[in-house]
Amino acid sequence: MEEAITNGQVIAPMFVHDELKRKEGDQLYAWADSNVSMFTPMEAKLQIAQKTIVNRYPRLISEAKNRSLCDPWVIALAQINQCTVVSEENRGGNSTPKIPDVCDGFGIKCLKVADLIEELGWKF
Repeated sequence: MEEAITNGQVIAPMFVHDELKRKEGDQLYAWADSNVSMFTPMEAKLQIAQKTIVNRYPRLISEAKNRSLCDPWVIALAQINQCTVVSEENRGGNSTPKIPDVCDGFGIKCLKVADLIEELGWKF
């Protein structure tokens, strides 16, 4: 995974790093912080894409429930970089769209972790 990060194959918006930081003491944050090069800045192009996603799928997030706030940023980053989203979410529906639903709506490839491992040919 670290090699994929170094090669620029694994990226995420800085918003994800910031969200993980809120859970200080979490092992995932410690790992993410040691791989900070994978996080991209919140540039204007990313902000515009994120806003488009939220406007089209407002139920993707719920600020009141602090639910899925990173999701539109992740999808927007994939959209502007023409890359794949990796998510373990299952499909939702019109009333509760999930990452795979939104990716489909924008023509963005979305894979589960196991599918990504297979596609990249990683062996453990």
